Amino acid sequence: MSWIDYAQSLLDKSWLGTLLGIAGIVFGVLTYLWTRKRTSLAYVHLGEHLLGSASDALPQQIVVQYNGISIPRLTKSIVILWNNGENTVNGEDIVAKDPLRFHVGDDGQILSILILKSSRAVNDFSFLSTPSAKANEEVFTFNFLDANDGVVVEILHTSTDRKPRIKG
Repeated sequence: MSWIDYAQSLLDKSWLGTLLGIAGIVFGVLTYLWTRKRTSLAYVHLGEHLLGSASDALPQQIVVQYNGISIPRLTKSIVILWNNGENTVNGEDIVAKDPLRFHVGDDGQILSILILKSSRAVNDFSFLSTPSAKANEEVFTFNFLDANDGVVVEILHTSTDRKPRIKG
């Protein structure tokens, strides 16, 4: 029996074609997963009302001030922001007309914002004070975020919403 006849007798088996087809599909999926390059910023948040509640402000008999400003409630939100993709996110890739910013809700204002932890100092995560900024938003910038680089931010604000959003 020649090698050609032997190869043809192997290929006549129906289970072999099915096995080769399944192996090809598995190889294709694995190749895609290993070589894909996504760009994705992700965030999670935690929040709690420190003074007052979501439904009501403090009673009129109680006056709480923050830096001389009377506030109806005090909410603390923690935001964790990181690069969830494989590609590096460059700070200069952000559109100047719609910058990235933390938004705490239309009924409140940001009292204090602080970086609790940064994965690397070289990322240079910082906040920008702009004259046109709204009281309930804070613009932020960074040089770059490699895969899994991120920052933990604490926001003290007066909004009833404990969940800040990232816009931009």
